[in-house]
Amino acid sequence: MNLFVYGSLISEHNQKIVAGKIFKREKAVLKNFRKVTSKACFPFIIPYKHSIVDGYVLFDIDDEAMHKIDKYEAEGDLYWRKTVEATLLSDKGESLVSCQVYVGNVKSIKKYFLPGTDVEDRIEKYIGTKIDELILENIPNEEVQETHYNLEETRRIKKELFGADFEDLLHTHIENQNLPLEYLTKKLAKKNLPSLKKIHSNPDIMLYANNYISFGVKHMIFNQVEDRIIADFKGNVKVKEEFYMHTISVMIALAFMNDNQAKIQAMMEYYCVNLFNEKWEYTDYTDKAIKIVDAVYDREEIARYIETVKKNRHEGSIPLGAEVEFSTVGRYAVEHEKMVDPVYNNFHYFHDFDFTGRMWKLGGHIDDHKFPDPLMSRSFGFLEYAFGRSKIYEDISKPATLDPWVLNRLINEAAKFSGIRPHSLHISIQPPKKIQFTQQNDINHLICLLLLGGDLGMDSNQKLREKRIYNKEIVDKNGYVRFSLENIHFQDIEKVHKTTVIEYQFPRLYASHNNQPLIMALKGYQVAKNPRPLCPAEDLTNVADYEMGKLMSWASAPTPLPDKKIYEFVNIIEDGLMNENNGLPVHKITYI
Repeated sequence: MNLFVYGSLISEHNQKIVAGKIFKREKAVLKNFRKVTSKACFPFIIPYKHSIVDGYVLFDIDDEAMHKIDKYEAEGDLYWRKTVEATLLSDKGESLVSCQVYVGNVKSIKKYFLPGTDVEDRIEKYIGTKIDELILENIPNEEVQETHYNLEETRRIKKELFGADFEDLLHTHIENQNLPLEYLTKKLAKKNLPSLKKIHSNPDIMLYANNYISFGVKHMIFNQVEDRIIADFKGNVKVKEEFYMHTISVMIALAFMNDNQAKIQAMMEYYCVNLFNEKWEYTDYTDKAIKIVDAVYDREEIARYIETVKKNRHEGSIPLGAEVEFSTVGRYAVEHEKMVDPVYNNFHYFHDFDFTGRMWKLGGHIDDHKFPDPLMSRSFGFLEYAFGRSKIYEDISKPATLDPWVLNRLINEAAKFSGIRPHSLHISIQPPKKIQFTQQNDINHLICLLLLGGDLGMDSNQKLREKRIYNKEIVDKNGYVRFSLENIHFQDIEKVHKTTVIEYQFPRLYASHNNQPLIMALKGYQVAKNPRPLCPAEDLTNVADYEMGKLMSWASAPTPLPDKKIYEFVNIIEDGLMNENNGLPVHKITYI
C-alpha cells in the first residue's frame, strides 16, 4: 500500500516513532486538494479544485504499519483515509500512482484549533496514548484489581503514581526511536506501585502519618490540575525546548491551588484524605485526589491566569532558575537533636511516603546539606523545591525561565502552596561568558547584594547581624561561605550536555515578597562584571577566601556602606541590564 504524506509523516524520525520503520519515498504532488496550516493547529488537507499540495509518496506500507498510522491519524475521527492518484515528480518526468491520503475532518479538527498547537504535540499525544495502554497492560495491578475502578480510573491512577516515569518514557522514545515502547514500558513494569503497607507497622511514622498523607494528596491534586492545564492550554503554556517544559503550567497550577485553597481543603476533608487510613493504599488516595480535581477544576479561571501571564511577561536573554527551602524549625532542620519539627519531623519519612514521586514536577526533595543519596535513605532536612530539576539524584535539570516576573511568581506561589515556614532562596544564573577566577570581587558590591536579599536583623541580644552568614546557615563544615558557587548542571542522563550556572545561596525566602529587584540585580551584575563565584565547582585553589572573610566580618557587625559605593553598584546593575543582549537592553526601559 502507498501513502501520500504532506505533514508530520514526511519526517523519517516521525515515521520511525509512529510506524516503527521508515519507507522508501518519492517527491509528489496531489492535485485538487488544498493544504490548510495555522499557528493554532496542525496541517490537514481538504478537497479544493485547481489547488495542489506538495508532499511525498511512501511506498509498500504493510498492514501492521498502516494500522499504526491509522491510529496516529485518528482515522475516522480527525481524518478520513481515502484512495487518490498522486503525481510523482522524478527526473524522468511525471507519472501517476494510486495511494492513500488522510483528508481532514474539519468538524472534528476544530477542537484542536488552539494557539501553539503543532506537529510535535500530535506526536507526543500519540505516544502518550500508547504508553497509557502499555502501562495498563504491564504495570503490576494488585491494588487496583481489588477495587471497583473502571479502566479510565485505573489509567489515571497509574499515570499519577508513575508520573515522572511516564514522562521519561515519552521523551526517551522520542529521542531514541530505536528503543521500542514495549521494551521501555516493561522496564517500568519491574517497579511496583508505591505502597503504604510498611507505614502501618511503624509506630514512629504513625505519629506523623496524617500530616504526611495530607501533604502528599495535596501534591497529587496539584499534579492533576497541572495535567489538565496542559491538556486544555498546551500552546499557551509551551516553553522553548532548552527550558523546563512545565514552568508556566506549574506556576499557573500553583496559583490555582492557592486561590482555591479553602475549597480544596474542604473537599479533602469530605473524602477523608486529610487523614491516614490504615485500610487504604496509595491507589485509594490517588483516586480521591483525581475526583477532587474533577470537581474543582475551572477552565475559565485558568484562562484568566493565562491572560495575566501574557500581560506581565518580561522575558530577558539570561537563563534563570530557583530553589526554595522550607522548614518548620528554620535552620535547625538539619540539626534534629536541637529542635524537633512536630509536623513532619524534619521530613525524616519523606521517602517512606514516596514524596519524590509526588513532587517531581516541582523538583521536590529533602535537602540535608549533604550529597543527594540515590538510595533514598532516611535523613533530616529541609523540604526543597528545585524548579527544573527533573531527576534529583542524577542532577538532571534545565533552567526555569528567561523571565524575572515568572521566576518571582513561581517562587511566591510555591512558598504559599507549601504551607511550611519559608527558609531560604537560591537563585541560579547562567553566566553569559567564561568566568575569570583570578578576578577578585569588590566586597562592597557583594554587601549590596546581601542587603538586597539577605536577612539583616537583631539577634536575641539585640545586636544587629546579617543572620544568613552570622548564624552559619550558608557556612559549610569547611568554613566556606556559600554566598555564590559554581554548579555544573546536566541536561541528559548520559551527562553529555552540561551547563555552568552560578548559584547565589545567600537570599532569605520570604512569603509574598517581590524578588524581581534582587533577580534583576543579580542578572545585571552577572552581565556587567561576570564575577567569580566564592566557591568554584572543581578547582578548590580558586576559593575566594578573602571575600569570605570580609563577608563574615561584616555579617557579625554590619555597618553602613558609603553612598559612593551604593551608587557605583546601582550603575553597574544598570549597565549590565542596558547591555544584556550584545550591547542592547532586552527588557523595556520602564521595567529596568
